[in-house]
Amino acid sequence: MPAPLPRPNPCETQVWRDAYDVCLSLERRCEHVNTPPSNGAPRIVCARFLGYMILEAGDRGRHSFSSEILGCGDDDTLQELARLYITYFAHLFRARDRTPMHTPAPSRPSCNDTRELLVYLAKKTPQDYGAAKWKALVRDNFRCALTGKIEEICYRERLVLKEDVSADEYLDITATEAAYILPESITAEISDPSADNKITKHDWAPGPRVLLGRFGHPPTAEELNGSDSNHISNILTMDITKRAWFNSLKLWLEPTDVPDQYTPAAISSPYLSGVPPTITFTNAHPDEDLPLLDPRYLRLHAICCRMFCPWHWGVSKPVEQLGDVRRYYVVKIPYATRLIAFM
Repeated sequence: MPAPLPRPNPCETQVWRDAYDVCLSLERRCEHVNTPPSNGAPRIVCARFLGYMILEAGDRGRHSFSSEILGCGDDDTLQELARLYITYFAHLFRARDRTPMHTPAPSRPSCNDTRELLVYLAKKTPQDYGAAKWKALVRDNFRCALTGKIEEICYRERLVLKEDVSADEYLDITATEAAYILPESITAEISDPSADNKITKHDWAPGPRVLLGRFGHPPTAEELNGSDSNHISNILTMDITKRAWFNSLKLWLEPTDVPDQYTPAAISSPYLSGVPPTITFTNAHPDEDLPLLDPRYLRLHAICCRMFCPWHWGVSKPVEQLGDVRRYYVVKIPYATRLIAFM
């Protein structure tokens, strides 16, 4: 069960306060009245979810979400609004863990040293997943970005510095994969392929570009879709187990006041085994164009972890039962548009 909404109302702008009051009122009614069982998230979960959505969103997104909440005429409509967000957001982030977008562990390019590898990678296109992973590996010094364990292929091929592999006979090595902070399909608008076209054009679902303009927040839809998803500012090298937990919203990174420094967080402490209390991301080759992780992406991933963690919200089973949501739902919430609203 999610934590109760903070009281008193912390919102300063009137429309935010009014919408948050609606969530508080719904929560209060659910606490004092036995609501009948229902499919999906219980009504009290929906009330708290909508309230936290207001608190977590950026200012422009917060205004839009508040307007949607105030536009709901009754408790049933509020519950449906919350379920839509829970279903689409949670399914989007959790589905990638069940169905990898790419084959893992691309083979090592035929290069004799790191410099030769960098020259090779500079010639590769952004669409190349293998090149994207190797660029991230080079930036992350051929290590898991969370644990510091060396990628086994790089250790075997002696791409890491000699002093790093000779100093400790018990050096930790691991198999790594490229962990996408935001999924590649984030701008896809899901629709029922069997539905009539007029049904998919819901009144409150304008296209991604229209809503992006309304929110006025970067990144653009193009930045999060297609080849740009392979940009290494959206990729970090991770031990395969840590990657699975990162993808399934069990492990995330909270920013500190120091640039590029984060505090690892998880649904419980065992998931942080081998992870230091703080992590500062750096480019192991500062003379090369190897961008660090985009803090907007990590912030959004952290928000989704806090809001959609199955242990926190109790919505894991309903989401997993959906399978491919394209079989069930007409488009109502374009992924990238709503996610960007949190940034």
